Amino acid sequence: MIRLALKAPAARVLAPPVDRMPALRFARLSGLGVTIAIGSVAMFALYSWGVRLNLSPSVPVGLYVSQHIDAVQPVRRGSLVAVCLPAGVAAWGRSRGYLHRGSCVDGSAPVGKPVFAVDGDTVSVDSTGLTLDGEPVPKTEPLLHDTDGRRLPRIADGQYIVRRGDVWLVSTYSARSWDSRYYGPVPATAIMSLLRPIWVARAGTP
Repeated sequence: MIRLALKAPAARVLAPPVDRMPALRFARLSGLGVTIAIGSVAMFALYSWGVRLNLSPSVPVGLYVSQHIDAVQPVRRGSLVAVCLPAGVAAWGRSRGYLHRGSCVDGSAPVGKPVFAVDGDTVSVDSTGLTLDGEPVPKTEPLLHDTDGRRLPRIADGQYIVRRGDVWLVSTYSARSWDSRYYGPVPATAIMSLLRPIWVARAGTP
């Protein structure tokens, strides 16, 4: 009798499935990290060159370059300036959430506001808005409450002659601007720099 030797099939060794997802996630995270790093370096470079990003509604959102104040570029009515508000005003603004932490001496962030009045100007205040040297200025009516429904204290009605060394800061761009309508004049020495727009997102009144 002839016996046939049956050869068992060779066992197949299956390699475990390769999980490519961790590598893919790592690649994506690495790419994100590089993007963040490049963005941070770019923002630092722009900041060192005097470029500032404004997200406040007081003036158009966009990029502004900070410029030194001198005889060639003095502060005038209508100048857009970066200001460190007086400590008491800034502290109240921080408590309300109107100001963030920043580079001012008291730890507050500077604000960007247009100069509304300078020494010698006459500002009249009432519930309907401001007049400047007898001329009513549109879009200066003070609000009674902020966006959270809290009462907004404001400067008393009356006529104010701007003293030497003071300025009034008022934005007619946004009705929600927290400015001299509420806290009155500020020292001109609080002005850090002039601001010149280099790119703004849009124009008009929000």
